[in-house]
Amino acid sequence: TGLNKMHSAYNRLNAIFTYTVTVLVIAALLTHITSFGLKSEPVGFNLRFHDFQYLNAAPPRGYLPAGDAADFTFDLKIDLRPVWTWNTKQLFVYVTATYENSKNVKNQVVVWDAIITNKEDANLDLYNEKTEYGLQDHGYNLRGVPVTLTFTYAEMPITGFFLWTEQGNNTMTMPTAYTRQ
Repeated sequence: TGLNKMHSAYNRLNAIFTYTVTVLVIAALLTHITSFGLKSEPVGFNLRFHDFQYLNAAPPRGYLPAGDAADFTFDLKIDLRPVWTWNTKQLFVYVTATYENSKNVKNQVVVWDAIITNKEDANLDLYNEKTEYGLQDHGYNLRGVPVTLTFTYAEMPITGFFLWTEQGNNTMTMPTAYTRQ
């Protein structure tokens, strides 16, 4: 009788590893699929410009070329707790300012962001919130341009795919002249 290699230590470890990985993949897929039925839409959304701060011609600064710079405050109210499920690891939320000019068809700048790591903090009620990053153009193209604010949230699950959702917008026209030098 010859030695039977079918039940060697390597073969047994390979079978255990393959079985374990298969069970984990199936569990991750079930986790991802079942969380869709638990999720609801956000409640009470409102985003608007609150107060315009300034628009000026800024000199080169750091890695940014010379160009227009603007700043403003905004109000944001949204309850993201219904979006939160047991498969949610965190929510990445941000506000973008979008505008068009003769140089670029679409300019999109993130002006505020936050990472929400628990359900209790997912009820946002911001009043007169200052932008974190400001609005800076790579040229002198902001005067008299309509700027649209858009709120977006990205759900980062424990297992599964990232889901990005845009939630409404609000538009304001920039002044036609600089407000400070």
